Amino acid sequence: VFIPILIRDGSSGHFILYVLDLNKHIIYYLDNKVFANVTSYKEKIERISSILADQLCSLFENLNLVFDIDIGLFPTKEVKGDWKKGATNLDCAEKRRNVCRTCTCGSLVLSDMNKDKRLSALEEIYVNRSKREEAQKIEEDKQRKALEDLKAKEAQSFAKEGGEQ
Repeated sequence: VFIPILIRDGSSGHFILYVLDLNKHIIYYLDNKVFANVTSYKEKIERISSILADQLCSLFENLNLVFDIDIGLFPTKEVKGDWKKGATNLDCAEKRRNVCRTCTCGSLVLSDMNKDKRLSALEEIYVNRSKREEAQKIEEDKQRKALEDLKAKEAQSFAKEGGEQ
């Protein structure tokens, strides 16, 4: 499973590609930047990996995909290579690369291999959104009714006090 992640840093951004290997039970990440503060970078990668694992577990659960091991237990490994660039090289923020990466991500997500699961997930999202909207409307109606009742009581109280004087 390929998961591109865009990390925003002010006005620029940087992509990291995560690859979930369900056969080897490993989450790989590919990053072409070399950072000066390695400790801070590693902490950030671990946080992102943890969030990603949690979100993937939820997604797979919603799609009724069951695995023999918890994805949260997968180790995270960096794919190393001589293709890395220095920290000052902001090639990930170039518009052409962003467009290329976006098209690649879209192609992966919209692949026919994902068709059945994508449709059922979209249906579930639509149903959940409809339920949320309906619940929100009911709550707004309750609040509106409570406000109207309060105004009516205040008006009655005001009229009663005016009549007594």
